[in-house]
Amino acid sequence: LQEQNGIIKFRYDFLYNYFIVLYFIKSLKTHQIDNDFIKIFCHLYEGNNLLFEDTVKFFKKNDSFKDLKISHEKLIKKYKEEKTKPMKLKLEKSISALLYLIQKVAGNNLSQDKRISYIIDLYTKEIRYFFIWGKFYPINLSGIHIYNSKFINYNNLCNSTIDESTRFYYSDISLSDDVETCININKNIFDSTCTLNTKINEILKTFDNNENAKEEIIKTELKRVFNHFFG
Repeated sequence: LQEQNGIIKFRYDFLYNYFIVLYFIKSLKTHQIDNDFIKIFCHLYEGNNLLFEDTVKFFKKNDSFKDLKISHEKLIKKYKEEKTKPMKLKLEKSISALLYLIQKVAGNNLSQDKRISYIIDLYTKEIRYFFIWGKFYPINLSGIHIYNSKFINYNNLCNSTIDESTRFYYSDISLSDDVETCININKNIFDSTCTLNTKINEILKTFDNNENAKEEIIKTELKRVFNHFFG
């Protein structure tokens, strides 16, 4: 707001943002997921700008998970039908934005179990076409199988719960370059159909080298013991 000669004026950017937020709310509430909506909504893919926060505030005040779930289903349907790469990328980023929105509406201090329960509720039978960018919340991936998805610079993978049954198939997974270690992942959770970025491959290679070093130490110690008793 600006005041000039006793007159209150709205700044243009305020009005623009205000109507964009109203447009997001109306589209998601009425499930009008058209190309015009996607071209704008996709810019919220990291879930961290002012337009996003204002949209979250509205949905927090209303019991709207059902509407958001229907909108999510429509985004997935459009993604499966889309043929062009540029539009598929916009749809992937729109799905990321909506996943952030649903999690933020649910709350900022939820457990990993609660967060994955929302995701399972969205995808019902299997988690396929799950796209997230950036600082998405850590989630409990124990026993979870994920297909045809993208985790771009998802550093909280290193803080997520993973077990021997966790599997990724036909998915792109990356960590940002500033990640130093990630002790909860191993090569067995990534099927050969996955694309891993350099940082993940470096971490997995370090684990392999450490395991090989441990094996060599064990072999050396066993030889020393056997030589002592039977040499």
